[in-house]
Amino acid sequence: MMIPANDQSSLSLLYHLNSEPWRNDQAYTAEPYVQEFPLPDPSGPPINLPKPKTTALSQLIAGRRSVRAFSGEPLSLDALSSVLHAAYGLVSADPQDTNLLPLRRSVPSAGGSYALDVYVFTQSVSGMEDGLYFYDGLRGRMLLRETRDGFEGLDQVFYTHGFVAKANALVCLAARFEHCQSKYGPRGYRYMLLEAGHAAQNICLTSVDLALGSLVMGGYVDSALLRELKLDPLKAGVLYSVAIGHPQDR
Repeated sequence: MMIPANDQSSLSLLYHLNSEPWRNDQAYTAEPYVQEFPLPDPSGPPINLPKPKTTALSQLIAGRRSVRAFSGEPLSLDALSSVLHAAYGLVSADPQDTNLLPLRRSVPSAGGSYALDVYVFTQSVSGMEDGLYFYDGLRGRMLLRETRDGFEGLDQVFYTHGFVAKANALVCLAARFEHCQSKYGPRGYRYMLLEAGHAAQNICLTSVDLALGSLVMGGYVDSALLRELKLDPLKAGVLYSVAIGHPQDR
């Protein structure tokens, strides 16, 4: 069955709303997967590649790991600013100057649409109340949505809450569906997923650079998280989330 070509969002919305995590706690507590790396049948002899060069970036990539225990030590506002800027900050042009080229942020985005919004739950960040914030990356500022008592209540939202209970920030990358799909139709959903992945990797690598830990999280209850963020599930959805803070073991 084909969806009409002019229907920009029904296909992806149907998938998004019906892909909450399975009610299968064992999937999140079982032993790790057995890693398998099948190879295709070659049509010629293998070509051994030169040893990769060691660079500042390669060292950050090698240092990235999933941190599942945070210390709860306060996080500086400077560190949070650096991480969020790497995720989705402005890297060229002045948003107040309409004569310049279109704005460019820290990640590639289909058609320069930049269809993500960044929401951040914070606790023990120096110079900030604990709460839920919107990151205004164009102007380099945080907008308070509501004060909160740390991450209270988020244990019903994130399957990995036990790992991140003492993190300092939970970054939620939310897509505004129409913003990208009005131009690219159903495929725009793929583009937004890719964009969220770029932003999340920037968070992870910048965290390594700042001696912080990170944990990317795809296991959350979408409907519950959208209620916390006060977002309309027919118009927006969280595509990815990342916890950051000081790792317990350093």
